[in-house]
Amino acid sequence: MVSRNILEDKMSRAAQSSWLVRKHSSIVLFSFAVAALGALVAILSGTGYRLEIWERGFAFTILRYGAGIAGVGGVLCLIVTIISAGLFKGEGFSKSAVAVLGLVIGAFAFYVPYSMQQTASSVPPIHDITTDLENPPEFEAMLALREATSATNKAVYLREVTVGQNIINVPEAQKRAYPDIQPEELWGISFYEGFDLALAAAEDMGWTIVAADKERGRIEAWDKTTWYGFIDDMVVRLTPEGIGSVVDIRSVSRVGVSDVGKNAQRIRAYIKKLKAMKKYSVPP
Repeated sequence: MVSRNILEDKMSRAAQSSWLVRKHSSIVLFSFAVAALGALVAILSGTGYRLEIWERGFAFTILRYGAGIAGVGGVLCLIVTIISAGLFKGEGFSKSAVAVLGLVIGAFAFYVPYSMQQTASSVPPIHDITTDLENPPEFEAMLALREATSATNKAVYLREVTVGQNIINVPEAQKRAYPDIQPEELWGISFYEGFDLALAAAEDMGWTIVAADKERGRIEAWDKTTWYGFIDDMVVRLTPEGIGSVVDIRSVSRVGVSDVGKNAQRIRAYIKKLKAMKKYSVPP
């Protein structure tokens, strides 16, 4: 009786293995298709918004669904890869190469939105970042462009914003989240030389320059994010001081409550570039 049960168990396992072997290619392709479909949906969420096919809120909804589908597809591909290793022994990888690719695609398509969400939850819900919290640089030339594009965020610096039931003190929130955002000092070069460096750095960042007033030491520009095409506006202000000048930067999102840290990231990158350009343009 025991031998019969063992025999039946072996036959059942053999039948299951035989079914898996026969259906292996179909299972691999299905798992890959789920991961690829999710990734495509996630990508299209940004493309559709850039083309003004749907609104920002709907785009983020599509992104969440796409990331979820891609995540499921990635898990399926992982399971298929593990099973393939057991079924085909040394040929496991070659038999599941498409599944491995699906795993990579699914993991990436899930991770990117997930990391964005994690970043958003770790930074304050603000979208106006400046190196001068007492006297932030003001926009002038950008005002008409912001109005023409129906920017929902104010160009004037707001020290308090209401998010849900909470009132956020913007300067204090920035100090806590981005204490490194500080004015940049350009000592040892003239005001006009400093302006030329500041303008060159802005151009090298790929910003679209809207206004550059050398006499007043002002630069206004805008930049667009790669995926969704969100537009942020920047103003750079140089103030003569001592044997050089002080550079202040302000970066503001046109839409959205939280910038997910993008404006602070942009200011850091600009200051880093400005420092590098000054280092190589001024002899020791």
